[in-house]
Amino acid sequence: MPESQTQLQLNDICSELGLSPQFLFLLAARGDELYETFELPKRGGGKRRIAVPKDVLKNVQRTLLHGLLCRYAMPKHVHGCVKGRSAVSNAEGHVKKPFVINIDLSDFFGSIKAETVQKIFETAFKCDFETAAIFTRLCTFRGVLPQGAPTSPTLANLCALDLDKELIAVCEKSFENYAHHYTRYVDDITISGGPELAFHLADFYRAIERCGFRANPNKLKMARPNSRQKVTGLVVNQKLNPPKKLVRRVRQQLYFATKFSLPQTCLL
Repeated sequence: MPESQTQLQLNDICSELGLSPQFLFLLAARGDELYETFELPKRGGGKRRIAVPKDVLKNVQRTLLHGLLCRYAMPKHVHGCVKGRSAVSNAEGHVKKPFVINIDLSDFFGSIKAETVQKIFETAFKCDFETAAIFTRLCTFRGVLPQGAPTSPTLANLCALDLDKELIAVCEKSFENYAHHYTRYVDDITISGGPELAFHLADFYRAIERCGFRANPNKLKMARPNSRQKVTGLVVNQKLNPPKKLVRRVRQQLYFATKFSLPQTCLL
């Protein structure tokens, strides 16, 4: 069967999702006007640019997210913003590994261009060119994925799958004699295995650059068993454990809640 006959067209998708093609055309033409932008301070310094779509666009994005994007079955190594997976599932496979590397990607959403998003709609969801172009304009802001749109995390995960393949290929080529484990939680990459991982850091960085992303050298972490190994906030040296600082804070809150709780008569 010719490829053109297998491609999804806008009218077909709109009919299935209960959307109006004409409305989507108008909305896509005004896409960049339908965002509110602001900046939030980052924990490590600097500011993060947030672009939140207005309700009329956000509602369409949510329809696309639940009616189309969520149909894609994410690979097992992708854990962030995937239903049924979490920071805990992301960390589980890294327990009791001799060496753990954490690589953070800089400006993850802003690194993903509209052209890449369009290719995802064409290849992963078999949309024809015009349909993919409309959906891309509905899901991007000023030519990139906006941090703040409901569709961005899933689209970012899809756009980063080629990066995952590159990094996993480095692991499979370099660490044949030792089992490695690779996961990605949104922009947080974790690779664990033998101590030889440290000698291939440059290979990982080159793969990241080839795929159009940048690693943040200030957030690189490499940990051996004699130091605290953390993956998405959890300690993985011997078993999954929350950091001691968090445990102390929770115990303190429980203590205060118990000590200063209201009498039962006040709660009636």
